[in-house]
Amino acid sequence: MRETTPTLRQRLGGRSLYLVGMMGSGKSSTGKPLAERLGYGFVDADPVIEQVAGCTIQEIFERDGEAGFRDLETQVLSAISQRHSLVVATGGGVVTRPENWGMMHQGIVIWL
Repeated sequence: MRETTPTLRQRLGGRSLYLVGMMGSGKSSTGKPLAERLGYGFVDADPVIEQVAGCTIQEIFERDGEAGFRDLETQVLSAISQRHSLVVATGGGVVTRPENWGMMHQGIVIWL
């Protein structure tokens, strides 16, 4: 009788992976090859935030302050968390809001 071991992708069952960690810890550079290896989509949250805002993250901070940026970050994370089978590179401060933890825990959170 042949024993079959499920692949990591099968074991994940479509749950998204959320990469968290300090700025510069390698979330984006690790996320893309990990997604490719799993056959998952890859989302880098920072460029999505910039696209939604129509300006850079630095400009968001200058215009709206950190609270405004964090509100937008939470909104973007909420939209991303509605999808599955993603590797998501989050911003370094995403962990500062409890509601973000709730969304990320729908998947698997990996601290780099």
